[in-house]
Amino acid sequence: MSRYRIDYRRYDENSAPKRPSKHGTRPRTKERPAHEDAITGRVSTVDRGRYTLYLSPVRKTKRTRGDKARYITAMRAREMRNTAIVSGDLVDVVGDTSGEEGSLARIVRLVDRDTVLRRSADDTD
Repeated sequence: MSRYRIDYRRYDENSAPKRPSKHGTRPRTKERPAHEDAITGRVSTVDRGRYTLYLSPVRKTKRTRGDKARYITAMRAREMRNTAIVSGDLVDVVGDTSGEEGSLARIVRLVDRDTVLRRSADDTD
């Protein structure tokens, strides 16, 4: 017989044991961060889920300190999982954008492309 007895006279839905959610990786809310402090960079290399981005120098203003041009390593944010990112795209990046060894930033937005390459019937060489 069990050591613990359940008093079914006082048993209700709150007495049942709680189980962890099966959907633990689901975002807690649909309201995602706006990332207003994101920096725009150009994708130069794509290698197995890691993107090398070129950040152009920023002119020195009151808000910025006049950063130098640098290359950084980034990966996609979760909300960018199904978005195609190719070399030459402009993307917005947050996180560690220092460009030091071991730093990793997150790509949070894809800037709309200015040009589109399409294949036509004339390209059948």
